[in-house]
Amino acid sequence: MVVIVYLNLRISATPRRVHLQATKDGYDIQMQTNHLSHFLLAQRLFPALEAAAAKRGEARIVTHSSIAHKHPRSNLHEASFGPNGGNLGGDASGMMMNGPRWQRYQQTKLANLVFALALQDRLTAAGSKVKALCAHPGLAKTNLQVTTGQQGGMAENGGWLMCMSQTAEEGTMGVLRCSLDPEAVPGGFYGPGGMMGLKGLPQHLTVHAWVNTAANKDLLWTASVKAVGADFPLAAP
Repeated sequence: MVVIVYLNLRISATPRRVHLQATKDGYDIQMQTNHLSHFLLAQRLFPALEAAAAKRGEARIVTHSSIAHKHPRSNLHEASFGPNGGNLGGDASGMMMNGPRWQRYQQTKLANLVFALALQDRLTAAGSKVKALCAHPGLAKTNLQVTTGQQGGMAENGGWLMCMSQTAEEGTMGVLRCSLDPEAVPGGFYGPGGMMGLKGLPQHLTVHAWVNTAANKDLLWTASVKAVGADFPLAAP
């Protein structure tokens, strides 16, 4: 039996007027919603996952990234993880996956993937039976595009690009493979591998070298621990 913590709560390309409010803790609203809350939840549940893995042979922590983790291409920025809500760019959206609000979103989706990679490094070093994996849905037709369009982050309901999308149900396939595939690779990244990664059956994807770096993983871990005030009880890799 596998015990799974599936981390998928996200918002996309929210306008600056939301960011001016930030969160109650002062963090960028997308970063706190999309990554920091997930980091804290996994950290709090980790002792239970370790116990379940010891008893049942395995447990998994599955995070949910996006093809937006590389659009626009940028390494992680320390400022994105600090209490800088409202001070991380303006409201101009430009094209889809371009402009300040998409840059903020890109940081959170890159953080999701780097979190899985950094966590797996620590799990491996500690000899843990818990596995960290990450999925992306491709371009799935959900209410995420509806609300993003309503807030001016993209064309209404996603515009012409949604002609190349898949259904919400098809978008869950990467998560299902991470969660249930007995041959899923620890630290693996799964999602559509077709044109631009927009649609198709989930594949085990190669993580770009510029993503899987010690600098990104060290920054992610140090900044996340500082933000939530707690670390996982694991040895550093």
